[in-house]
Amino acid sequence: FDEAGEITSRVKPLERGEQKMAVTPSEGLNVGVSPESRRFVRGVMHPNPWSVRTSAIFAVLVEIMLIANFIGIPWLLYHEYASGENMVWWVLGLASGLFLSALLYLFCGISSRCRVCGQRQFAPKKCIKNKKAHHIPLVGYIFPTALHAIFFKWFYCTYCGTAVRLKK
Repeated sequence: FDEAGEITSRVKPLERGEQKMAVTPSEGLNVGVSPESRRFVRGVMHPNPWSVRTSAIFAVLVEIMLIANFIGIPWLLYHEYASGENMVWWVLGLASGLFLSALLYLFCGISSRCRVCGQRQFAPKKCIKNKKAHHIPLVGYIFPTALHAIFFKWFYCTYCGTAVRLKK
C-alpha cells in the first residue's frame, strides 16, 4: 500500500500468449478485400462451420418451398380448372417437396448454434433481436442470416450480435 501512493509505481499489462485460431484470421484470408465490404470475413471462428452451412441451406430451402407452395398450388389448381389438364401430380410434388424440406429443416436446420451465446441461429424465437442482426422487413431474421452465411461465409448472431465466421 505504501508503493501505491508513489509516482514511480506503474501497473503493467498482463503478458499475452499467442491468440487462438478461433479469434485470429488465417493468413491471406482477407487479402485485397476492403474492411467495409461484405466479402471481408470477420468474427470468431465457428467450431463446426459445415453444420452451420447445411443448416443455412435447409433454412433457405424451406422458405423457398413455402413460397412456391403458396403461389404454385393455387395457380396449378386454377390452371387445372381452366384447361382441364390433370395437375394433381404437380400439386402432390410441390406439397411433398415442402414436407421433405420441412423435415430436413426440422432435423438438421435448427441444430446450429452461435459460438458465443449458444442460441439456435435458424430457429424462430419471439424476442428482441440484436440491432446488428441481418434483417429484411416482412421477411424476418432467419432467411437473411442464412443467405449471408451461405454467400459471405460469416454472419452476425441474431441474439448477441457477434460476428461468426465460417471460413478459416
